[in-house]
Amino acid sequence: MGVDDESAGRLPVVAAGEQLRMTAQEARQRIAADLRRWGAPTLLQPSTDRLAEACAALALTGLHLGLPPDAVTFLHECRDWLDTAADLELAGADPDQPLKALHRVCGALRASTALLEGRR
Repeated sequence: MGVDDESAGRLPVVAAGEQLRMTAQEARQRIAADLRRWGAPTLLQPSTDRLAEACAALALTGLHLGLPPDAVTFLHECRDWLDTAADLELAGADPDQPLKALHRVCGALRASTALLEGRR
């Protein structure tokens, strides 16, 4: 059974959305494990790097599929928040600051994924 053109166009959104969910879930699990073990996150940068890559991929997919420009801009802003979280962490800021930024991005990415999935 073949895939029609419209369904074929939706496949990248489904794949990007699933990858994003997995990446965000992995980041949340890593943070939770660090909090349990040390009382504060040890290093968020690996998680923020993975989420930043997911943001960029999702923005590109959204642009390709004709999402409104403000939705694509929002995804780029998410990537900027991730960069801020990593910068705060590397600068030795209060551990709550990069953690709050990362939680903000996880929530924003869930909303963006839902928006993309609504377009499929």
